[in-house]
This record gives sequence, structure tokens and C-alpha cells, in this order.
Amino acid sequence: MAFSRADRLGDEIRSILSMAAIADASDERLRQVSFTAVRVSSCMQFARVYWLPLAVEAPDERERKRTQRALVRAAGFFRGRLADEMHVRQVPELRFVYDESVETGRRIEEVLADLEIPAADDGKE
Repeated sequence: MAFSRADRLGDEIRSILSMAAIADASDERLRQVSFTAVRVSSCMQFARVYWLPLAVEAPDERERKRTQRALVRAAGFFRGRLADEMHVRQVPELRFVYDESVETGRRIEEVLADLEIPAADDGKE
């Protein structure tokens, strides 16, 4: 499968953001974030940045909103780092989105575990 330019750009953005958050972010909450994926629009002007906390358990709603606000406030810092390290004419506008895939996966596992599925009959009697 061939990757598009937007996919390659998204991977590069994710890598740079991760390094910038760990090494240079002034807000401690940003150091506790993992960027799970970046989806760049086909026009290359917007990037949706999916994130999760590094903590083992899911954050409560209040902490998630605090971290989201910290990410939005740091968007200019992140775009500056991207401009310094990437060779693109225009750095995409960053939009941060909480990645709900892990929580969705847990809910699916819980539902499947609660199902009472009878043992399969292997045809031997």
C-alpha cells in the first residue's frame, strides 16, 4: 500500500510534536501526553492531532479538558517547532483531539466478556 504525502507529513508531524512535548514544553501536562496519530487534510492546511495521556488509567473529564486547553495554548509553540524542522511551505493548523480508541476498545472487550456464548459443538458425539 502506497502512503500519500499527507500520511508521510502526518507521521513527521507526530514525531516532531512528541519530541517537542518531551524536551521543550514548559507545561508539565504536555510532557504527560502521547500523540497517537496525526491526520493531515488533503489540502495540507489542517492537521488533526490525536492524543492520549501517558497515565495508565483514563483521565477524568476535568483533567482531560485541562490537558486539551494546555495543548490548544501550546499550538503556536508546536507550530513554531514544526516550521523550524519541516521543509514545507506552510505548516498546517493544528487541531487537538482526544483519542477515544483505547476507551472504545475497553468497552467492546467488556461487552464481549459479558456475553454468554455457549461452547462450540465440535461435531463429536
